[in-house]
Amino acid sequence: MNEADAEDYIQDYLDIDYIISCHFYSDGNKWYHLNNHIMMYEDNCPVESVTPINISNDDKNIVEDSIRKLSKEIHIDNKLFGWQFLKDKEGNLYSIDFNLRPFGGFDKGSYDTDVSDQNWSSYLFGNVPPDYITYTDTVRCVYKKKQRFGYSDIDRIKIKLTYLKFEVKTYD
Repeated sequence: MNEADAEDYIQDYLDIDYIISCHFYSDGNKWYHLNNHIMMYEDNCPVESVTPINISNDDKNIVEDSIRKLSKEIHIDNKLFGWQFLKDKEGNLYSIDFNLRPFGGFDKGSYDTDVSDQNWSSYLFGNVPPDYITYTDTVRCVYKKKQRFGYSDIDRIKIKLTYLKFEVKTYD
């Protein structure tokens, strides 16, 4: 594409319903699907996030099929990483971000140590993820104001879970 063509490019507008973040570890042989996180939107502004979550059946098939396919195409050795999917208000699900690092919130333990008995960093040093992770708490972040770019301040609420057992699916 030349510079003149680039100036004519107009990106389509998507009215965001939510974004699902899937978290993984790969030991070089298998991908371990460790957790899902959801960010809800209003007027294309983040308003609330929750981790962990179970993905709805409508999205689950697409997400798991995508993971199965990509895990056969790229080799990742000893990394924690994430993949995000955007659901628009029309019901379409899009792959939007694949990143070879944990997504935000990991640094606060919001995905592992603060909500379960697992420490994902230990996987980098030879520990193997279990077949199931029992989540004892959920973290809910409520954004204090709507803003389209970046994130506003939040109220971070930790809630005791009665029971959430997350199957750690593997892909090789």
